[in-house]
Amino acid sequence: MKIKSAHIDGFGKWHDQDFDFSASPQVIFGSNEAGKTTLATFIRSILFGFANAKGKNRYQQYKPRATSTYGGSILVEDHGTLYRIRRTAGKGGGLVTVTDMDGHRFGEDKLAKMLANVDQDLYQAVFSFNQEKLANIKDLNPDEVHHQLKQVGAVGSRQWDQLIASLVKRGDELYKPRGRKPQLNRHLDEYRRLTQQVAQANRKYDQYVAANRDQQRQKAAVQKWQQEETDLTAQVNRLDQLSRLWPIYDAWKKGQPQAAMNNGVAPDDVEQVNQLRGQFNGLTAQLGTLRDESARLQKDVTQFDQDELADYHQHRYDYQRLQTALLQLQSRDDQYHQQQGRIEQLFAERNRLQRRYGHQLPKPLSEQETVTLQSLLGDYPVSATRNRRMSAWLLGLGAALFILGMFGHHGVVMLMGLIVLAATGAWLYKANNEASRSTNHQQASLQRFGRLHGLTNFPVSEWLPMQADLYRVAELDQQIAN
Repeated sequence: MKIKSAHIDGFGKWHDQDFDFSASPQVIFGSNEAGKTTLATFIRSILFGFANAKGKNRYQQYKPRATSTYGGSILVEDHGTLYRIRRTAGKGGGLVTVTDMDGHRFGEDKLAKMLANVDQDLYQAVFSFNQEKLANIKDLNPDEVHHQLKQVGAVGSRQWDQLIASLVKRGDELYKPRGRKPQLNRHLDEYRRLTQQVAQANRKYDQYVAANRDQQRQKAAVQKWQQEETDLTAQVNRLDQLSRLWPIYDAWKKGQPQAAMNNGVAPDDVEQVNQLRGQFNGLTAQLGTLRDESARLQKDVTQFDQDELADYHQHRYDYQRLQTALLQLQSRDDQYHQQQGRIEQLFAERNRLQRRYGHQLPKPLSEQETVTLQSLLGDYPVSATRNRRMSAWLLGLGAALFILGMFGHHGVVMLMGLIVLAATGAWLYKANNEASRSTNHQQASLQRFGRLHGLTNFPVSEWLPMQADLYRVAELDQQIAN
């Protein structure tokens, strides 16, 4: 909306005064008390209503003293059409009329549509300012300035901001990168703690299994060496017995060599005894080493934390269940982010459709309403075309008969041509009157239909083609609501 001019009937110090704002930019200046603030207050009052006489508002009234007329009008341009907005004294901020250049009159609903989402507070915050407010602009941060400008340039942006804020709040309740209270954060902390416990238990369990395996190997080795020890002990006992008998045998051998040989005591037996004694000493030393290693492994197994191992085995299925729950939570988080992206796509498509028409979009027509609109748009052009074809054919026939009668000196033929021409003219006059009445009736019906369904802001030729986009917008709104 662009303000072109203003006419003040009576407002403060101004009486029957005109102001032209056609220059771009338009600068209004003057000394103190020249009426600049009064003019600015007049424009704001025409758009949003006169101040009442209650409380502090009574000081905001500018009722004139020299005339009984309180109010005036401004000429504005909205989407290429000029409108005269007039407000006079009355209840609820004054009586408002909006008139276009064709003389059609509208009420406050038309003014509300022209203002869109701009209310008096937003107007005073963005479009109306004084030196004090200019000085306070430096206190606004970029986000606040961007928020104010976005409310001016986008219809319904406040509802969008509220929806976005609610979605962000719901997301924060589920997860924050550095939060502790959101649901996902608590589950992730619990998962990390349990994962560490599982890892510690797994490490200790592996140590336990390795130590138990070594112990079994050592036990098998000990049993093997114990069996060898038993066998060697028997051999040692036999060799000790032979060793004790060796002096007797040696003496006997010197005295009775031939008899000793005959009794089976040979020099090879003595050599074998010496070899077995050496083997026995080596095996005894190795057996001592194995016993020391077995004692050490037994000590390691005894020192292993049996309570932690039992806790691991007891809660092993709980750990697996928690791991499955975490995977499910991660899947839900991925779905949540996918839904966020889908919502942004839906908003983007709806914004493109909204920008295509530049107005607040109405609801789509029902099937019956679409049939009614097609009927209103299609009746008259067919009948008018048929009347034009019939009139052209009759006029041509009458003119041909008249010319033939005139050149052929046939009075009857000429008279018939005149009769046809006269009848055609009368019929055409009547048909044009009926077509005019039909056209007026059709236009009135279309205007009523447009006002009833909120289509007056759009050209009549777009009413039917735009229904597909309106159905798509309604579908997008439903998907966003879901």
